[in-house]
Amino acid sequence: MYDALSVPDINLESMKSIVTSGKAMKAVYWPLICRCEEKMTAWKPALNWLSELILYAAEVFPELKKEYGEFAAAEHIVMIDNQYPLPEDEDEERTLDMQEVTNQTRSRKSYLMKWGGTARQGMTADEADEELSQMAKEREMLEDSFEGDI
Repeated sequence: MYDALSVPDINLESMKSIVTSGKAMKAVYWPLICRCEEKMTAWKPALNWLSELILYAAEVFPELKKEYGEFAAAEHIVMIDNQYPLPEDEDEERTLDMQEVTNQTRSRKSYLMKWGGTARQGMTADEADEELSQMAKEREMLEDSFEGDI
């Protein structure tokens, strides 16, 4: 069965000495990941269409407005991403990105857009701007409080 589905036959004993990082685990599963990506080329447009249809139906179905009150449809973007439950070496990448910020070869805004916000989504440009302005305000308040103590 493992050969038919291109799923590696792994168990804790066999992988104990071989797999030391997320990259190694990803290499073991690479054929399966490739097959999933191929399948998603056909499924992604269908899933996008289905989700748009559900949102459209919620907008035009009159019974919903009786139940929940009047509402206006918000602007939205449907994004379908493959999320594989394989560990990634994100800590190393995050550390390198933070070093770039410290060395001033990467902006704080681009770092926040990549790593801020919810897990694996980052922030939008507007959210990053708001966060940077909040950080500046807090820094200014902190500096003002120290000046008053001297």
